[in-house]
Amino acid sequence: MERFFGTTRVIVDGVGFEVYLRVLLAPVDGICLGRRVALITDTDVAPDQPEPPRLQSLRKLPLGWRSPGELHLAAAPRTLEPALWSETNITALRAAFQRCAPHSQDRWRQVVEATDPALAFGELFVPKTSRTVTGTDGAILKGTEISKGRFAQELADVLADRVVPFTVPRYLAGAIRFITARDSSTPAMGAP
Repeated sequence: MERFFGTTRVIVDGVGFEVYLRVLLAPVDGICLGRRVALITDTDVAPDQPEPPRLQSLRKLPLGWRSPGELHLAAAPRTLEPALWSETNITALRAAFQRCAPHSQDRWRQVVEATDPALAFGELFVPKTSRTVTGTDGAILKGTEISKGRFAQELADVLADRVVPFTVPRYLAGAIRFITARDSSTPAMGAP
């Protein structure tokens, strides 16, 4: 955890990451601001689809700049919310959802009973006009969209109870390991 003391988080709305990567990883006189940069984003495509070209382009940037820094690109299949879905996480996800929509037990049941519960869960956060998942009756799932920000805060509050089981999605765990890993150029805390 001591590596987080030197970690800065920058939240970028959209996909205009290149300018930020340039500031952090493009060297000036052989030196760059960012030693390790983890870019966490969504692919916005189904898990069985190829990675979007924009992600491939981003991976190549530090190489083209001959950056001494490292880039780790961590991309969720689809978006974050479906990536959170797993058997282990259902209890936490349900508790956070019910805090956001306390009278929506039927909506939660539709998610759990869907052919693709991860996709159905993700569609809780999109407007009705953008939904594609249907219930057992063949109708598009109903209900007001849940705010991603509010859900994230409620999930954080639920996870404050260490008894609640939760598995961090693999792509996020990889980004955390990348940022917190000790490298040869980083002395241990307290080391001379």
